[in-house]
Amino acid sequence: MMKITQVLKILIIFLVMSAPIKVNASCPGCELSCLSEETIRLQRIARNITTSYTYEETFDKDGFGSVRFTVRLNNVHRHLEIEDSNKRRYGGSSNNQVELRNQTSGSKRLRIFANTRTCSRQILELDINLPSYNRYYKKEPCDKIPEFTLCRKWSNVSGISYSDFQKRTQEYMNIEEPKEIEKEKEDNWFDDVMSFISEYRYYIGAGMIAVTILVIIITNRVKKKDDFDLNTN
Repeated sequence: MMKITQVLKILIIFLVMSAPIKVNASCPGCELSCLSEETIRLQRIARNITTSYTYEETFDKDGFGSVRFTVRLNNVHRHLEIEDSNKRRYGGSSNNQVELRNQTSGSKRLRIFANTRTCSRQILELDINLPSYNRYYKKEPCDKIPEFTLCRKWSNVSGISYSDFQKRTQEYMNIEEPKEIEKEKEDNWFDDVMSFISEYRYYIGAGMIAVTILVIIITNRVKKKDDFDLNTN
């Protein structure tokens, strides 16, 4: 018969060999790879990402505008993923492009993650800036003062109510209208002068010729008189 100690040894060996072994099959050696040459390689690839955007503009029945942007990220390698501010992740398509739709104005920070068998951590951040949009720029009286800051399409009007917009545009017009009136007077004076010259150009021309001839005659007489006085002396 086997001794009790031998039985216990066999039982212990059996339990040890049958115990489950925990293995991270999806990312073996992940930490080591992500902290070394794998990270460097993926960061170099990620730095080739470029961005561009388009926008779609709409107006409600009252004439207030709104805009939504579509951001395109190019050169997104298949080993990379883009995470937006809502924690949604996007992988590059067949043409290495990612589209982020329905974006609003302002600064956005995107996070770039590695997406390989051995690495899945964040490797870079990417900041994009979408221009501020002026929802009032089509409202009156902006058609008369398009140069005014609050009447420009890409102007920041956040925090400005419509009543504030109306007040400030009217104040601007009250300043500019006297300038316009003065300018119109100057333009009208110049136009009047040019109109007079154009209408009486023949008379003016004849008068100038007559004056020129008269000046020549007087000059010659004075010269002859001076010559005579010198000869008599």
